[in-house]
This record gives sequence, structure tokens and C-alpha cells, in this order.
Amino acid sequence: MKDKKELEKELKELNEEIEKRKEEKKEVEDSLASIWSEELDLTHKVEEKKKDLRKLKESIDEVNEEGDSIGVEIWKKKQELMALKKEVQQRGLKVPRSRRDIAVKDKEVKKEIKRLNYEKSKLNTELGKLRKQVKEAKEEDAMTGQLIQKKREEIKSLNKEMDSLKVEVEKSSKINKELKNEIKNYREERDNIINTTQEKKVDLKKITVESRKIMTEEIELTTSLKEQEEKRNKLLQEIEKDEERENELEKDIKEFEKEKEKIEGFIKEKEDIESEKKEVEKSLKELRD
Repeated sequence: MKDKKELEKELKELNEEIEKRKEEKKEVEDSLASIWSEELDLTHKVEEKKKDLRKLKESIDEVNEEGDSIGVEIWKKKQELMALKKEVQQRGLKVPRSRRDIAVKDKEVKKEIKRLNYEKSKLNTELGKLRKQVKEAKEEDAMTGQLIQKKREEIKSLNKEMDSLKVEVEKSSKINKELKNEIKNYREERDNIINTTQEKKVDLKKITVESRKIMTEEIELTTSLKEQEEKRNKLLQEIEKDEERENELEKDIKEFEKEKEKIEGFIKEKEDIESEKKEVEKSLKELRD
């Protein structure tokens, strides 16, 4: 059986461990809340980036369609210009009055082709910018995904810490059980001392009565009286010692009962942590789904 000093030392260490675990619990709860909030923000940002990416792709498609339309228009104008040149070659010098009209038409067609080429160049520039934005959005999306993965790893690590806290709860429960057994043993010892003390008091009373009788006897009984007196004094000392031990045990039992209540409160807090952990895991699962 452990003595009082060893039990007090264990209780002190257990109290220090309880305070330490309370601080760790608060840190874990704060970390989980922070990570949960960050993951929600990141998820929202990812959705916004996906929307922006879809809009950029739609813009690129529109620019491509417009570019294709301009390309077709340029091709038509070039065909028209070639037709005019061919017409000029066929006519030669036979129709001098129409050359001016053809030249004007040729100039207009070239001007239109130049304008269309300029528009096409602008569209290509805009298309390049859009593609760059799409690339940047994809890179940012990839970085956001990596950050989410990192946060999930942190959550996994925190879950391991929660499991560690669960082990500590089991350890504390075991210690609490041992303390209960020690308290039970102390109570049994106290009860035994009380019973022994009562028996010794009865014996003392008998001895006192006997001593008084002996004192009235003849001188030859002096030796016997002395022995009885010594025995009586010895019993008195033992009774005083037992009563002191009884008081000490009563005090120790009260202290152990107080510590037991603290430990039971700590165990309840740990069970509450487990419950909160399950709620957080449930919320995270719903968030991922």
C-alpha cells in the first residue's frame, strides 16, 4: 500500500497534468475553430474562382467566335479584291471610264481589309490577356487546393491530439480508481483502529476497576498492582496514539475525497471534449460533402 506522501505526490502530479491538459484542450479547440473557418473561406474562394474561370472561358469562346467571323469577313474581302483585279486584267484598256471606279473599289476593299486585320489583332491581344488570366486563375486554384490539403493535414494532426487526450482520460480514470481503492483501504484501517480503540477502552475500564480492587488488597499484592498500573499506562499511550492516527486518517480521507471529486470533474471535461470532437468531425464531413 502506498503511504500518504506518495499519494500526495501522485495527486499533485495529476493536478498539474489536469491543468496542462485543460490548456491543450483550449488550444486544440481554438485551432479547430480557426482551421474550420479558414477552410470555409477557402472553399468559398474556390467557388468564386471557378465562377470567374467559367466567365473567362465564355469570354474566350466569344472572342474566338468573333475572330472567326472577322477572318471569314477578311477572306470575303480578299476574294472580292481578287475578283476586281481579275476584272481589271480582263478589261485591259477597253473600258477606260471604269478603271477609276475599280481603283476606288480596290482602295475601299484594302482599307476594309486593313480595318479587319486591326480588329483581328485587337481580338488576338484580348484573347492573349484572357488566356493569361485563365492560366493565373488555374495556378491560384491549384495553390488554394494545396492550402486546403495542408489544412486538412492539420485537422488530421489535431484529431491525433484528441486521441491522445482520450488516452489521458483513460489514464486519469485508472489513477482515480486506484485512489478510490486507497481511500477504501484507509477507511478500513480507520474502522479497525476505531474498533480496536473501543476494545482497549473496555479493557482499560476493566483494568481500572481491577486496579482499584488491588489497591485495597494486602502489601504482597503491590507488585501485581504495579504491573497492572504499567499495563494501564501502556494502554493509555496506545489509545492516545490510536486516536491521533484516527484523526490523521479522517483528515486524509477528506482530502482524498476532494481530489477524487476534482478528478471526476476532469474526466467529465474529457468526455465533453470527445463529444465536441465528434461534432466537429461531423461538421467537417458535412462541409467536405
